[in-house]
Amino acid sequence: MDALLGSPREVTEPVPSLGSPREAGGTLRRGEELLPLLGTDEGAVVWESVLQSLGFAEPARAYRALSASLADAPPDERDEMRRLILRALTERVPSSALHTHLKLGYAGQNAIEFLTHWLVVQHATLDDHPPSTGTLTQLEWLWRRGVLETADHDALREAWQMLYQVRNRLALLFDPAPEVLPDDDSRLALLARSLNYDSPDALRRVLTKHQRAVEVIARRWVR
Repeated sequence: MDALLGSPREVTEPVPSLGSPREAGGTLRRGEELLPLLGTDEGAVVWESVLQSLGFAEPARAYRALSASLADAPPDERDEMRRLILRALTERVPSSALHTHLKLGYAGQNAIEFLTHWLVVQHATLDDHPPSTGTLTQLEWLWRRGVLETADHDALREAWQMLYQVRNRLALLFDPAPEVLPDDDSRLALLARSLNYDSPDALRRVLTKHQRAVEVIARRWVR
């Protein structure tokens, strides 16, 4: 999302969700009330205010990029895209975790899901009947259409599967479940053993390899 819209300014704390009331464009609104305005001319002022409050240095440019993506989408996909965009904008993390957050980082599950959905929208037509849900199903569709090369398809699929497995194992082992690898050596060792890795370092190496592959692929597509 940051690559598509332009990098936001430094954000050191999680940004409040738009699901709670906030002042935007002089009017108190909730996230669900903002959704129908996304991509419309009348929504430009309020959404640029929202984007600015979320840390985007060029909110007008960011809004134009979002509006263009929605305009290119099939009409029956636009509501779902609006919801995904709202989630991507409001589920933000401290800058220190942008490369390590398993869900919301540059190489997290959300990055793979957003890229996959965006590519489907860019390359599908109304006659294609592309899959509208399921990241792995969408990735396969993109590969069969020739949009993704085999190496990129495999890298994104394997990364998504590993991130999914690690996040779910963290949820089983710890309460509350962290969204980054544990700093504590004993907790990290427990996680590694539960996933059949010989050591925490082995787990880190494999995870880092997958995340770097995702970043490279995402930056190649979304400039």
